[in-house]
Amino acid sequence: MKRFLALFLALVSALMFAACSMQNAEGTTQNTSGTTQTSQSTLGTSATVTDGEKIDFGGKKFKLAIDTRVGYEVGDYYDKAENIHLVIDERNKTIETLYNCKIDAVNIADCVFEPDFATGSNTADLVFSQFTQKNPKQFIDLNTLEIDFTKDWWLSEYMRDCSFDGKNLYTICYGSLSAFDYTQVLVYNKAVKNANKSLKDIDFYALVESGEWTLDKFHEIVKLAATDTDKNGSIEADNGEIYGFIYDAECAGNSFYFGAGGKYVSNDGEIHSVMDESSVLLTDKIIALFGDSASTAAVDINVILNFKDGKSLFSVDEIYSLRNYAESFNNRPGTDIGILPIPKAESGAPDYISYPEIYMHSMCVPKAYTDIAVISKFLDLYARHSKETVFPEYKKWVASYADGENTEKMLDYIFENPASDLGPHIILYGIGYEFSKKVVNGENMFKDNVELYRISVPDSAKAYRKKLQNN
Repeated sequence: MKRFLALFLALVSALMFAACSMQNAEGTTQNTSGTTQTSQSTLGTSATVTDGEKIDFGGKKFKLAIDTRVGYEVGDYYDKAENIHLVIDERNKTIETLYNCKIDAVNIADCVFEPDFATGSNTADLVFSQFTQKNPKQFIDLNTLEIDFTKDWWLSEYMRDCSFDGKNLYTICYGSLSAFDYTQVLVYNKAVKNANKSLKDIDFYALVESGEWTLDKFHEIVKLAATDTDKNGSIEADNGEIYGFIYDAECAGNSFYFGAGGKYVSNDGEIHSVMDESSVLLTDKIIALFGDSASTAAVDINVILNFKDGKSLFSVDEIYSLRNYAESFNNRPGTDIGILPIPKAESGAPDYISYPEIYMHSMCVPKAYTDIAVISKFLDLYARHSKETVFPEYKKWVASYADGENTEKMLDYIFENPASDLGPHIILYGIGYEFSKKVVNGENMFKDNVELYRISVPDSAKAYRKKLQNN
């Protein structure tokens, strides 16, 4: 039945798209020449995309190699019974129709890149991957593209922060759904909250919107949520007691450090360490939270199981895991859970900062690709159409697994300012893992090493610069 519904929706979408290709919302005829026209989502998004210049790619096929564990961005998965698949397909068909081209989204595992780089050919036009971190010589400097990255369909601050000596090999846009899926968020169990008299009337969403969602406030709520019924100083979930916070140790420390505004390096023209006394104090605050008896670490699968069973109020996880949380509750929409951004360090901080995993799926262009004008136009159009049509539906899709419109509001905060830091690239690739590991063990790796990082970061930046110069 579910598959039948998916095919029926796809058929309806195709018929509606065909009708729209003949006549747009304003009653004007559309064509494939790229002249001024408007495309409108057939799945209920209110945004429109207007094109004011003639672009014709002459039937070119753009191959997008996507490195993803979830798969919904790849064409083979469009028959899934989810609106997001239909919207992605619709965006691709709209771009194909307006600009006379084809889009082929494939799993990166099906691509073999080494011959491309050896021969100068390109079997992929865009790569959504962590490849640039390992093979910078194989990708072009995005700053050489004919794109204005300050446009609002680009996350320009992320682009700026990831540039090194004026070069940037990777970025994300509103079409980078895999990157968004790997962003860390706080998940909370609404049933646990509502059953606790101390928390029942506290509006978490209001705290976020007022800017009061801070590490101290979060720690305070974690303590209120914990139920040490026998007063022995520890939580025993097997005896019906409840933790305030349960987390996967591998990535939780980084989530809170970057989310609270911490950084490894400053990128202000010169790359230097910002791991100083403020980093020590921030890390101490995070260690106090993680080390509190109201908090506990667990492996990823046990986080979800314990959370589902009502043994904790909060957990921290990537957005894609919400689908596992909701399915564990066997409830859709997943109104038993809500999500929140990672807390700020203090109420005076300007924005909430989201933390996509360090080894996130960035967008990059293979160096074998030589037609800069063509890839520039396509990439900019792809980003713009994605923000106007795909991104709103992506938020709705995520919200359908959590707390509906409340989650959509929180996602606006979460995606507003993704953290970016060159530290993992220029220092040791394992620094993120090492930081989380030490935080969970109650160790502050900065406390006795500030001077070491002050020296080692510029040295590592110098080595990275040489790597780029040979690019």
